[in-house]
Amino acid sequence: MLGISHKLYVLVEALIFIAYNGDAHPLGGKKLATILHVAPRYLEPLLQALVRAQILRSTRGPRGGYTLARERRQISLDEVLLAMEYIRSDRDTPPRFSHANETLVQPLFAHARGAYIHELGRYTLEDICAMVQEADLKSTFLVQDHEMVRYDFSI
Repeated sequence: MLGISHKLYVLVEALIFIAYNGDAHPLGGKKLATILHVAPRYLEPLLQALVRAQILRSTRGPRGGYTLARERRQISLDEVLLAMEYIRSDRDTPPRFSHANETLVQPLFAHARGAYIHELGRYTLEDICAMVQEADLKSTFLVQDHEMVRYDFSI
């Protein structure tokens, strides 16, 4: 797929949130889905694909969630795209194409796809976080964790 899918947009934004908030404590999938305005059932398979690709680490339990599995500079956007492509259902039957399509059209798009993936590979999560800083958007990606607030009721 050459078009930029909504899933890729969501995953990159999720990675930015995790990069800025995951050091303090894991960022939960439901909380992340709420922040990104997507359904948890839409986001969870995407995050799990990144866990399988060893881009994210998942922690179970009430204080569980997602953290980066590697340093920001070691995570590139081409990895995110390739991890996302494995989400497709194995039940999907590949369509049948004509000989002309297989000979001419598919190689053309395969070449374009290679260039697209190569270009994405030039950007790491560290680069994206630097862009966030330059655009003065870091506060947009900081999560206020109300669950972590401790109240003191002593008199």
